[in-house]
Amino acid sequence: MKKKFLICTALLIIVCSLFTVTACNASDKGGIKTITKPYIAQYECVEATYGGTDFLKNYEYIRVIFLNGKELEVSLKRKGEKKHSVTCPYTVDPKTREFHAEVGILGMKFSQSAVIKDGQFTISRQIMNKELFFRFEAQ
Repeated sequence: MKKKFLICTALLIIVCSLFTVTACNASDKGGIKTITKPYIAQYECVEATYGGTDFLKNYEYIRVIFLNGKELEVSLKRKGEKKHSVTCPYTVDPKTREFHAEVGILGMKFSQSAVIKDGQFTISRQIMNKELFFRFEAQ
């Protein structure tokens, strides 16, 4: 049970901390948002591995949702369990489209770099000498 809690916590930490982000070409249906904030979308995790082992099959979903120009939400739901989510503020440099968000979990602050290109991004981090890897696509 402790291992399961640590892995869920690590997932939330990693997914929540993926920002100092540069955005380009997020998929969207159109409108003013497409021109001014094309990155604002829902991103669904389509690949998730830890140490080469696929663990996405244990989840109904893992999502990163840019709610507006100021907040994003990270949510995940393990099969048969309740949804867990974290909302945090972020900032963006309009010239470079570089994002920054600080996520506080368990009294610590985390950050991670990622580039949104063609409506997708990846996150990779070493945890306990194994690679934790996520690939997200805009929905």
